[in-house]
Amino acid sequence: MKQFGRALLWLTLLAPIPGFTQIDPIKRDLIQLGYNQAFEGHAPFAGYAFFYHNQPDFLRTNLTLRLAVAPVYLDSEFGFVGGLGPHTDFAIGLAGGDFADSYNEISGGTFLPNESFIGHGGEISARVYHLFNPADQIPLKPAFQAGCRADVVPPGIAAQNVSPSHFLKSGGLAGTRTLDQCLKRALTTTQNPLFIAIFHFSMDICH
Repeated sequence: MKQFGRALLWLTLLAPIPGFTQIDPIKRDLIQLGYNQAFEGHAPFAGYAFFYHNQPDFLRTNLTLRLAVAPVYLDSEFGFVGGLGPHTDFAIGLAGGDFADSYNEISGGTFLPNESFIGHGGEISARVYHLFNPADQIPLKPAFQAGCRADVVPPGIAAQNVSPSHFLKSGGLAGTRTLDQCLKRALTTTQNPLFIAIFHFSMDICH
């Protein structure tokens, strides 16, 4: 069992940061770098770097600040734990920057720069995280997000150089522990690890 726990720990450390369907209760400071290089031919630039910071108890005990900071892009969330009731959290998200809405056309494995473009964008959103069944062993935690986004693309790519849109997204998590707690239990117990399942769907409403 402990061998399985160690394998699960390494898998988590090497995997990308998962998207949370709740306000993250764990303090985190992470740096991630990445770059992809094609073995042959000319490919679009595929490098990234960002700093991830999550700070519970920010200013007040029920406030959480989450930041993902890249050289030319910022994704942030300011969360209010219990903001809409004892089992409902509320958050405001703000994101935007350069190159976020760029498009690379690749046909038959060939990169076509003349049919690609650089796009920039930003968005503001409101998010609700609700715990439906706090007394159950396997809680259900749906999440809802609604907001407005503006994309800036070169003239001729779209009908407007600046294209505003509205979006509505939802998702959820069903499980008995956070990922950190599951890893700790997998490493320290002979029982089977607790099950975590993530389900997600989204809907965009544009005009």
